[in-house]
This record gives sequence, structure tokens and C-alpha cells, in this order.
Amino acid sequence: MKLIIKSKIEMCIPNSIFGVILIMLVSCTSTPEKNTPRIDLKPNFLKFTHDTLASVHLPNSFVALNFNYQVQDSLNIIYFYHKATNYLSKVDLNSKKIIYNVPFANLSELGADKLNNSTSFVVYRDTILFFDSEYIHFFLRSKGYLRSKKINDNNQPYYFLISQSTFKPIIENNNDQTILLPAIPNIPFGSKNKLYYSKSVEVKLNLGNNSVDTIPVSYPKSFLLNYYGASFNVDRYLKKHTFYYGFQSSDTITIYDSKLNTIKNIYFGSHQKHDWKNFDWDKVNDYTSQDFSDLFVINPYYTDFGFDSKLKLFYRIYYEPISLKNEKNEFNSFYDKRQFILFYDEKLNYYGEAEMQFLGIHFDTKEGTIIPYMKENKLYFLKLDVTK
Repeated sequence: MKLIIKSKIEMCIPNSIFGVILIMLVSCTSTPEKNTPRIDLKPNFLKFTHDTLASVHLPNSFVALNFNYQVQDSLNIIYFYHKATNYLSKVDLNSKKIIYNVPFANLSELGADKLNNSTSFVVYRDTILFFDSEYIHFFLRSKGYLRSKKINDNNQPYYFLISQSTFKPIIENNNDQTILLPAIPNIPFGSKNKLYYSKSVEVKLNLGNNSVDTIPVSYPKSFLLNYYGASFNVDRYLKKHTFYYGFQSSDTITIYDSKLNTIKNIYFGSHQKHDWKNFDWDKVNDYTSQDFSDLFVINPYYTDFGFDSKLKLFYRIYYEPISLKNEKNEFNSFYDKRQFILFYDEKLNYYGEAEMQFLGIHFDTKEGTIIPYMKENKLYFLKLDVTK
């Protein structure tokens, strides 16, 4: 498939020791970012709690199955796709009922094999789109499998990612021709190439003419100065026309206002004392997978970014840095880290942070942040809350 790359705003690359490189067709503003811990901050510790919002019974075949999900906030509807059974379920949080055999569940045998490697999906009006590493597969409500469209090949400037749990494909502004997709540049040596971190992290794919518009957001400046190994995943949250991007190895987030054409970086990190370790770009080929694992342990680590509609708070997950060995001289692993959820208010002022267990799958609805939990053939929906 031949893709046409175009951009109203080309990439904004933050300041670096090599100077400022700005390639743009229209104005784009950006504020510089440094991965320097804020030593002047004091943590405000909160208590993480949750209430049971709803619970529904499941048939035996659904117990312990992994699922992908999509939320329709305006309707308070959640779709679950159960990969093992090619089954699409629909949960109404208002009536607290689960609806089986929605039309999309009747997937034709012709298209069932197309879903074996799917890792994400989008429900849009009468159509459901399944994504795998190479294709988008289209299913129609009444007819089942419709067609497949290849979106990844070796000749395009970007590869589209569809497997990241907090960076999912979404339809842009109810436009069924345009899909927002996480992307990585198609360049030699991938993430071991410094150029990788100066390219867009998301694109708009037009399904009609195959054109691609790049979102003018790249990695923070610290990624151009330092190499963080395998810790380079991106999280995205979209609120109306404002994009929020979080990066695993950065205390800051990048905010892109597509209406005003502005980009800014702000501190959205833990107020607990922490520091960052990194590798040297000049020795990038010398590091091993064990080196990467060790860096995961001794460095902080961020993941997830969202907004709780009930609490009116933005949140982000933080894993504390720990020593490479514990008191018994045994090696620590990433799973020995304590996990915290950070909260900032709507004006992005620090609110507090709370220690918590593994958050797992979660999603934002009108009821707030919901966490699905399965036990004894029953699916519970827990609502996140915090107290001071």
C-alpha cells in the first residue's frame, strides 16, 4: 500500500545541545523540557479506595478470558471483545446490565480467521474495525466480514502500532474516514537510532485516500540527550481537541492543542524524591537486555494517563526506583517496585499521590475510572476513588 505523508505542522524538535531544529509550514509553539527531578517538591499522600459500581453474571465460557475494550462515554456503554471466542459483549453501566449477542458478535466464518492476531478494535456506528500488526479488518453489523485493508509494509515512513493498552486507535471526531494511530518511524536500527526520538509519536490515517497526517509531537528533549534503553513507550489521552502524551522515562507530559496549534511540556511527576539514570548514546550498541532490565529496576517508570470525570482529576501511574539488590543481597526485579497513582487537578496542579496495587485494565466513563474485576463467574466494575 502506498501512503502519502503530509502535515499541516511538521515536527517540532525540542531544544538540544545541537541547537534548535524547527521544520514547520505554520506556527507551532513549544516549551523546552528537561528530565531533571524537582528536589523542591513534597509528596501529598492520599489513600486509594474503590467502590463496587456494578456486577454482572457471566457464562462459564467467559471466566478468566482476556478482553479488549472500548468505551462510549456519551452512552456509558462498554464493549468487550473476547478473543478466544470471537465474541463481542456490551455492558450498559446505567442499567448495570450486560447484553450478549449484540449484532457484532455474529462474525461470519469468512472473517473469523482474520481476528486471530487482532489486538485492538473500534466500534463505530454500524461497523467494527479490528486491528492487527498489518491490517484493519472491517465487519458490518448486518453482514459480518466485509474487507481488510493493509496498513503496514516496509516501504512507508511510519509503522502503525495497535497493541499498546493505553494508546489505542480511535476515530477522530466522529469522522469514519480518519483514524488516530500510535506510530513509530521506519528508520534503520529503530529505537537505537537517535533520529527515532525526533519523529512523530502519532499519525492520522485517512482510510479513503491512504494519506497520513503527522501529529507534531515527538519525544521530550531528554531522549535526544540520553538513551533510556527499552523504556520508551508512550501513553496518550485525548480530551476534545487536546492531546496529552506521557513518556515512560520522563517526569513531564507533552500537551498538544490541535485547535490553537500549541505544544507545551509540564511537570506531571511524583513529588517523592527520585533520580534518573541513563545510558550513553555513544555506546548504544554495547548494552544488553540485562542492562535494560537493570535500568527498569533502578529508574522511576511511568505508565497510563487518564482523566477521572467524577473526581475531576488527571492521573498517571508511577513506579518508584529501587536498588538493584535488596537487604538480603538478592537481585530485585521490576515487580518489586511499589506502585503509586498520581493526581493533578483540571488546571494540572499537583493534588497528591496514593500507593496502590496493580491497576490493570481500566477505563474512563461518566461514572469515573472503572476497573473490571472477575471472580467466581462474575464480572465486577470497581470505581476508583481517593481520600486525603
